[in-house]
Amino acid sequence: MRTCLNRSPSSRSFQDDPEVARQDPQRLQALHETMLLDSPPEQSFDGLTQLAAKLTGAPIVFLVLVDSQRDFYKSQLGLPEPLATTRQAEGRSLCHYSLLSHDPLVLDEVLDFEHLADVPNAQHLGVRAYFGVPLRDEHDFALGTFCALDTQPRQWTALDHEVMVELAASAQREISLRRALHEAAQNLRSAQAEAQAREQVLAAVAHDLRAPLTTIMLSTELLARELPAERRAQVVERLQGTAQTMGRMVDEILEPAKLPSAVVHALTPTSRLLDEVVALMQPIAQSNDVQLVLRSRPQLPSVKIERHRLLRVFSNLVGNAIKFSPPGSSVFLDAVPGHNELRFFVVDSGSGIAAVNQPHIFDRYWQADEDRRGIGLGLAIAKEIVEAHGGRIGVSSVLGQGSSFYFTVPATPAA
Repeated sequence: MRTCLNRSPSSRSFQDDPEVARQDPQRLQALHETMLLDSPPEQSFDGLTQLAAKLTGAPIVFLVLVDSQRDFYKSQLGLPEPLATTRQAEGRSLCHYSLLSHDPLVLDEVLDFEHLADVPNAQHLGVRAYFGVPLRDEHDFALGTFCALDTQPRQWTALDHEVMVELAASAQREISLRRALHEAAQNLRSAQAEAQAREQVLAAVAHDLRAPLTTIMLSTELLARELPAERRAQVVERLQGTAQTMGRMVDEILEPAKLPSAVVHALTPTSRLLDEVVALMQPIAQSNDVQLVLRSRPQLPSVKIERHRLLRVFSNLVGNAIKFSPPGSSVFLDAVPGHNELRFFVVDSGSGIAAVNQPHIFDRYWQADEDRRGIGLGLAIAKEIVEAHGGRIGVSSVLGQGSSFYFTVPATPAA
């Protein structure tokens, strides 16, 4: 009886142990990236097995993917139950030997080969003749086999060879297409995530530009009303400082990765910082008929901060306090020294925050149902900046009685 084995001189013999090739990590990674393992039957693959059975007359035809511990039958025709339903089998199979070569493994009589006579899968199916074409991806990793089996010895013809090789090539193209589509979908999701992150940064900076922009507008109105000369220099200095803060925010739009990481600490006098906060937010408080009160404490330590970013924290906290305070009320700004840190407070007597909402107020884009005047970014930005400084932020509030926000930053002892 003639046995036909087609292989290139450089390929490994099918008598070699295929387990090393089967367990190759790179091959297994390529296999899992096809997303075909444990997937349901599909007509695009079933049509190929049906055509192969019709043209070769083989009673069993299947497309099998060889995993580390099992064979998964992506498509099959003629397999007995329960294998036809479970679509997977463990143990050594003839298909594992197809992983060793680029050429088809063609056996007219399996029993002629002592190494194959005891293969469990072949014994279970009663395989006497085997034709297996290795399925290799574009990186030359063997993913599995396109197989035709017969329960009787047979001489596989040149036509059988042509049919199996061509249909296996179609299966390989389909697998490559699936993988390309999956990679394209991943790239699209990655691009969408990057675009969303960019939009969040733009929204965050746009949100924080509102307070300094309001200060500029109100300050220019003061200038327009012909302030006395002694006040004019003070207002111009305020405008210049506010414009510089806005410029830094624009820089962060161009380099969003800097927020909130890569904080550059500089030792800053606390009194100077608080004066800047008052200068920035006082015009907004006055326009809302709210008094901004700075509780001064002597001998406050200096703080290790990136000043313009901490001004953003104050801008958000004080801006919210002003927004939710009734006309004629006061917002208090305070600083209390602690062990190697300074705790800042922003206290108002406004509408307060319900206890059920307090755990969520520092989440991005979260808003209470009764407050839809913002976009839910200010407190999230403040939290990110404070934590980037190594500090903490929190709130104590009673609905209808006002809120007390606090945050901490590292400090050094006062001179």
